[in-house]
Amino acid sequence: DVASLASLLQSPLILRPTTIGLTDDIHALEQAVQVLLRPVESPLEVLRNTAALEPEIERLGGSDLPLPGGPRLQRLGRLIGWRRAVRLQASLRRLRPSP
Repeated sequence: DVASLASLLQSPLILRPTTIGLTDDIHALEQAVQVLLRPVESPLEVLRNTAALEPEIERLGGSDLPLPGGPRLQRLGRLIGWRRAVRLQASLRRLRPSP
């Protein structure tokens, strides 16, 4: 019956996560699931979020890092600028149906 089941669950025979040291593992798993389920930012959102940092980047001397991407994106970035190239790439990805 329900009363005997409730008393069994409260008995010291039942191992709880705190008893066997699993609380840290459970917390880590919960954090990992939250990271996996977090929405991914599009490249345009990333650019919007970093726009406020542009004056500070310029003040510090800019960056010499190459535009991450394939050879076509690299050439396009040199031709029209990295920001426009990334925006164009994001727009084309939205237009192209995903497989």
